[in-house]
Amino acid sequence: CAAIAFATMQSLAQAANLSDQDKKFLTSYEKIHVALAADDLASAKAAATELGDSGSDIAKANSLKDARTGFEKLSARAKTTAAG
Repeated sequence: CAAIAFATMQSLAQAANLSDQDKKFLTSYEKIHVALAADDLASAKAAATELGDSGSDIAKANSLKDARTGFEKLSARAKTTAAG
């Protein structure tokens, strides 16, 4: 997760190269990451709703384990987006 967070932050630093949609995705992704790192399911679910269908697995999660499983699915997209 640390590598993904670093890549996300690096991408946010290079935000001029990203579309508005990519910026919104990475911002919400980072909110979810921070919430899950703090074991805060409610905040992770709230941030996931910002992603619409992409965040539905997390938004509907009944446990941190389920939310983290959903987060893993988002990580591939975050890596691709962060790579530009």
